Amino acid sequence: MLAKPIKWKFEQICKCCSGVANLYGVVDFSKNSSEPQGVFLPLSGIPVYYYKCVECGFIFTTDFDDFSDDEFKEWIYNEDYTIVDPGWEQGRPRSTAETVIQKFKQFRETLSILDYGCGNGNVAKILREYGFKNVTNFDPMVDEFSSVPTGKFDLILCIEVFEHLVNPKSAFHEIAGFRSDDGIVFHSTLLQPKEIETVKLDWWYIGPRNGHISIFNTKSLFLSWLEVGLNVVSAYQDIHIAFKTIPDFAADLLKQSIPPPREDIGNK
Repeated sequence: MLAKPIKWKFEQICKCCSGVANLYGVVDFSKNSSEPQGVFLPLSGIPVYYYKCVECGFIFTTDFDDFSDDEFKEWIYNEDYTIVDPGWEQGRPRSTAETVIQKFKQFRETLSILDYGCGNGNVAKILREYGFKNVTNFDPMVDEFSSVPTGKFDLILCIEVFEHLVNPKSAFHEIAGFRSDDGIVFHSTLLQPKEIETVKLDWWYIGPRNGHISIFNTKSLFLSWLEVGLNVVSAYQDIHIAFKTIPDFAADLLKQSIPPPREDIGNK
């Protein structure tokens, strides 16, 4: 648990590419992603150490690796979580559902959808109200939705999930395993900015109190999907689509997306 002394090292094995990751810095556990909006929590006195891979640029911490689900619920996903992430209950689910409706409404009768990391399940609720027939929720941190889904899905939503991953390799394999033969993974996570070496852990998105413990760049995201046999394109710095082949239902969406560079992918 975080209350115990942290056994930090100068080097770790990268959770993304298994390369060498050097100690990158340390922040207080209370650092959160709403600080730009003036949400500054009292210092906890608990250090959280982050590392950065010299090969792929992935930034991560190992300080939560031994957490049980109950400990995550106690320390992070508790009754105070809304203070550091006020959009998770209503705003983000509404925005996500509106995007799905806009992009896929003509397929609402046939499209099978999995909301991976669904939180309170509001995305599925809105989509069902709009006429989407097959929407499944999954979130190991929510008792109601903690049962592992069966079957395959055409559209997998992973909205603000990847920055919370303790074991990215395992999660990418699990998510890819839920995909139908021509399914896509529509996901959001904010990639490291170009100025990351200037701001380092002062970047607002790195916030252990939010559970932001895995911070991708273009290269580490690309390599993670490549390992499970999928391509990935990014529409913006925070919106990404992983796929193997382009299905008819997502053809227009992928035409609007911008592929990642193939030379010197991402930041180091």
